[in-house]
Amino acid sequence: MPYRKRCTTYSCQPLSCIVLIVTPRTATATKSDLSRAAIVERALSVMDAEGPDAVTIRRIAQEFGVTPMALYWHVANKDELLAAMGDALLAEAVPPPAWSSRASW
Repeated sequence: MPYRKRCTTYSCQPLSCIVLIVTPRTATATKSDLSRAAIVERALSVMDAEGPDAVTIRRIAQEFGVTPMALYWHVANKDELLAAMGDALLAEAVPPPAWSSRASW
């Protein structure tokens, strides 16, 4: 008694019909492009263009062309991303010159 059933028109379809022919998904960002600094920079550009409410993990992931989970290797959550954005903004700030009591008026 054979183990396989006999093929019928409905059970034996060509392999190309059974296996979906799908082109592989290509990411727009390579592993080297995706870093904490790059994520923070992209988040700042999104905030500049669309406002602070537009900064979400999902939105930044779309900018890189990756899944949101890929960003969690670099930032723990949205709060950490916002804190890193604040740190980046403060790092660019230039302190005012030192005040001197001998300054001439």
